[in-house]
Amino acid sequence: GEEAFESLITVLSNGTDYQKIHAAEALGDIKDHRALPHLIANLKDDNPRVKAKAASAIGEYDHPPLEPLLDALNDEDTYVRYTLAEGLQKIGKPAVRPLIERLDAGEVNTRCGAALALGMIRDKRAVGPLTNAIEQDTSFARYEVVKALGKIGDTIAVPFLLNTLDKAYFDPGCNDLFLAQYTMQALGRIGDPRAVKLLMEVFKNEDFPDQSNSVTALIRIGAPAAGPLISLFSDTTDEITAGFISNILIIMGLESVPYLIEALDNEKSGVRSGAAWTLGRITDKRAIPHLLNALKDPESVVRARAAEALGNFRDTATVQALIEALADESPLVREKAVQSLGFTGDPRATQPLFKLLEDTNPSKRSQVITALGRIRDRRAVDPLLQVMKEDNKLKKEALDALVYITRKYPGDSYKEWQKWWNENRDSLPMEEDEW
Repeated sequence: GEEAFESLITVLSNGTDYQKIHAAEALGDIKDHRALPHLIANLKDDNPRVKAKAASAIGEYDHPPLEPLLDALNDEDTYVRYTLAEGLQKIGKPAVRPLIERLDAGEVNTRCGAALALGMIRDKRAVGPLTNAIEQDTSFARYEVVKALGKIGDTIAVPFLLNTLDKAYFDPGCNDLFLAQYTMQALGRIGDPRAVKLLMEVFKNEDFPDQSNSVTALIRIGAPAAGPLISLFSDTTDEITAGFISNILIIMGLESVPYLIEALDNEKSGVRSGAAWTLGRITDKRAIPHLLNALKDPESVVRARAAEALGNFRDTATVQALIEALADESPLVREKAVQSLGFTGDPRATQPLFKLLEDTNPSKRSQVITALGRIRDRRAVDPLLQVMKEDNKLKKEALDALVYITRKYPGDSYKEWQKWWNENRDSLPMEEDEW
């Protein structure tokens, strides 16, 4: 009621800092315009938290007053300026021109606050004045200017942002890494392909202390960055860099797939194998025919990566080619084919895998056992029981596979399993999809 309102006004003027903060919050909820002069007065309080809460409360009103918020933008406290900017954002378009005028203010804090608010309002009329401010301002207000241009997202700003990044990063006379980072963030938000070339130059520079902003910007730009990244992948001899690029392309996802498919024909086997591995992480089915073709690559490392990648698709269209890869001359290709056949879960692979159980290498037999367990074909039960009986080293692997196939656990011993199987072999279906 009226008495409570008057009490809040009194506290707002004469209370402790803690009381003023809570009174301002309450008045922001009430939105009684009679409180505005008192909230505006608190914009000049000595305590930044009191000022910030007053600014926040003023911003809650449907039509907050413009001039008091503009006049308070010179505050030295970052959070106060932020809450003022939020209030100005609610005012919207009527605040744009006065804010533009304050980009030329003598006080750096006012310029910061104006740029911050313009970025929140996102009116394209501010782009020209903001780009001018980049060139004319040498203070930390430029940080808020480039952030604002990124939030507005107009491509008109791109040449100015590129020039800013070039100077901030490459010009020894400037060497402002914070400005470079904020500018890369802005370029990523806008997503214009013209930024790719310079962002790639930054990305390639090993002396730059933090590549995350260039990477994030390239990811946001998407497809136009995929080609240059793969070209860099082709040129690099550093495994860490190559792996980093692969991960970027994975995050890009579908947009990078056409470029990765093209890279499967690259003259360098390292590029082909890297492209196959990356396609296997993205798992876009457009890549399947090209990865199947890569199983015939002259280099075993490429064939192995292709076989590994195909397993990630879990697609039955890959099964026949993977079965053929079991006869590859390379042990690594055969190993990856076994693993991938297990991931497909296709019973067509069961019989070819039986033959590999005859291998004397325990590691290879273990991989075959695991694959058979994943396929869940009951035809594998007898061979796995034989392994359990004859090979104590692989008994646990065989037991795990049997449990996975049958979804039963008669016990730990071969005799218990054989007894159970003799009693139940005819009651289990042949394939998993019949269960």
